[in-house]
Amino acid sequence: MATECKPTTGWSRRFSLRALLVAVMVVCLISAWTAARLKKLQTEQRITSMCIRLGASISLTGEDRGWIKGLHFSNPTTLNDEHLMRLAKLEHLEVLHLNQTQVTGAGLEALADFPALRELHVNEWQLTPRGIQHLEELNQLRTITFWGLPSNDPRVVQVLQSLPNTNYD
Repeated sequence: MATECKPTTGWSRRFSLRALLVAVMVVCLISAWTAARLKKLQTEQRITSMCIRLGASISLTGEDRGWIKGLHFSNPTTLNDEHLMRLAKLEHLEVLHLNQTQVTGAGLEALADFPALRELHVNEWQLTPRGIQHLEELNQLRTITFWGLPSNDPRVVQVLQSLPNTNYD
């Protein structure tokens, strides 16, 4: 019994090429997403190393992603304005304690680049006119603390009036 071989039609070849093209596109998209995620993880790893060298306590997200959620610089540290600019790459950072750091009022400008920042703790001496100006632009904040200042200090009142959705802790 002989079987017949049917020639391949142009339609099935086109379908196969389309399927191959779709498969290649999917693989490219997955590869690009993976590369972008890997780059973010490498950036976080470099920043984590810097923060550990500077004496920070680090809190991670509870999810398996392990993004940095909180940084606590409470012991005297050499963290300065330049370091703070580097920390702005931490897209998931929600809590930042800048107690006993060398960050100046001018350096607080970098906080505008922290999209997820919800809680901020700063020192009294960082509340220069320029520092206050930068803090007044942080509408995403929900809690702010000024170490060494009572809640009725004019500088605290000025910042809180600009941030009506922010609690003073």
